[in-house]
Amino acid sequence: MLPTRRCWVTGGIGVALLALFALTGSVPYLVGAVGVGAFVLADAIAFAGRARRVVEDVQVTQTLSPTSVLEGRPVQLTTELVTNAPVDCVAAVECDAPLAATHVDGRTRRTVDAGSSTGDDETTVSGVTTVRVFGTYELPVPGRFAFGAPTLELASPQGLFTERVACGDAVSCTVEPSTPTDVVVGESGTRISLGVGEHDALIGGSGFTPGDLREYTASDPQSRIDWKTTARQGEPYVRDFEAAGELETLLFVDHRESTAVGPEGRRALDYLRSVALSLVDRAAAADDPVGLFTLGDDGITGRFAPSANTTQYRRVKTALFDVDASTGTTDGRRSRARRPVQPRPGEETAFDRTLAAYTETVQGFVEQVTEDPLFRTVETTLARTRGEPWVVLFTTDARPAEVLETVRGLGSRVAHVTVFVAPTVLFEEDSLTDLDGAYDRYSEFESFRRRLVGDGVDAYEVAPGDRLDAVLAAGTGRRTDASTAQSDVSGGSR
Repeated sequence: MLPTRRCWVTGGIGVALLALFALTGSVPYLVGAVGVGAFVLADAIAFAGRARRVVEDVQVTQTLSPTSVLEGRPVQLTTELVTNAPVDCVAAVECDAPLAATHVDGRTRRTVDAGSSTGDDETTVSGVTTVRVFGTYELPVPGRFAFGAPTLELASPQGLFTERVACGDAVSCTVEPSTPTDVVVGESGTRISLGVGEHDALIGGSGFTPGDLREYTASDPQSRIDWKTTARQGEPYVRDFEAAGELETLLFVDHRESTAVGPEGRRALDYLRSVALSLVDRAAAADDPVGLFTLGDDGITGRFAPSANTTQYRRVKTALFDVDASTGTTDGRRSRARRPVQPRPGEETAFDRTLAAYTETVQGFVEQVTEDPLFRTVETTLARTRGEPWVVLFTTDARPAEVLETVRGLGSRVAHVTVFVAPTVLFEEDSLTDLDGAYDRYSEFESFRRRLVGDGVDAYEVAPGDRLDAVLAAGTGRRTDASTAQSDVSGGSR
């Protein structure tokens, strides 16, 4: 029990009256001093009794939703106080969040109004009072964090004394890393750096001015090689580019069923998400407009028009965190496709039959490409976009024809195209049991990735580093064995 400022002031008045009685001997001063003392004592006794009843009767519960979360994602703490006793001595309910938590919404402390009986956060029904405190927090680092037992702040009827009592139990949540820690982005197994500079030199073309020439390094994308200078110098050179102005970035994230390959937390989508988040951070650092379009098995699941402000960057990152791999498929994708005109019975000629062999094949191809969700999403978005944006695709190699035709269909309408592709062979949990087979499949993926690269188009693999190293090591070992065998054959022939 702690005295308040009012208690000290009241006590001071009593002491002053007692001093006046000592100086003057006037009985009224003594009566006043005794009255003040009795007032303070009565309030203390009443407060002690009420506080004891409240603490014994009150039920305080805390819940966290969710109890497992990715770093930087919000959790909601709900504290509920239920009591049959009068709550006039309960002044407030206060939550005890860990030091690492950042309060972003709701309340950390709620004042209790004993006379209130309406509202979602305080109700009184049949003598039972329920008080709720809602708060939203973000935990920026991985680990396990405990929210301590909430504290009840009690106050005496006359406001002369207060007491703080911890009631209920602590709750905890586990914060997992938001992205995998072994993300590798590269070409043919060679790692590259995405960079965080002014638009990075990964992008060239419209909207950029040529920069300085320098010698080629292993971390540079092959698409940046200046072939004319290379021919003159006899060794590879690359030319950096600097952005002439702001660059509008459009992110297309495929989260269809094919991106769910891999164990929980290490799926293809998790690795693609990690790269997408880094590009959003880079756009924010350069104050560039960024837009996001997410694609599931049933079509577009999220659409955020390009914009350049703090709210937009946060919304896009939140949407990337929220996106999850689809588990269903869409039937009848061609239901809206244009059907070829059929000739009337008896009107088909030899020319019609000859021509049909070609038109039916072409028509089927057009239907397949134009009705693919990725192709349709990109085409529809670009039709509504002014200027020449930087288009970035995030997908897997599960639908190579769709990805290839989507990239080729962009043409000169964009400043640049970058494709981040996750090779499914490196995410399948049992794929490394047969390393030779995995290497063959990875070689097929690499062939597909190379086909994507062209003028104004870069394509990079996104994969778990340890599994990629294992597959590449298997390929190196196989080539070494083949070379040794060839040497043995050559030596034996001599």
